[in-house]
Amino acid sequence: MSYLTLAKEAQIRKVVERSIFIAYVRGVKDEAAARSFLAAVRAAVPEAAHHCYAYRLGTEKTEIAHCSDDGEPSGSAGRPILSAIRAAGI
Repeated sequence: MSYLTLAKEAQIRKVVERSIFIAYVRGVKDEAAARSFLAAVRAAVPEAAHHCYAYRLGTEKTEIAHCSDDGEPSGSAGRPILSAIRAAGI
């Protein structure tokens, strides 16, 4: 079965009013690699108030997915990130 994944790692920074949003993306092969990437981002940006994230592994039949709002209001960050990943078919 084929699926889409990321061609390369990327980062973007966006300022909205007085908030700074920094997004990091990387393709990973398993949950251990996803957790390692999250730990690396946390270490790289320790001053961030929140480290919201989502990841999706496998295919529709074997999907493993996880998301976190990391202190933001429930359902306001992690779930929308995961929904965007799913909508893009990644």
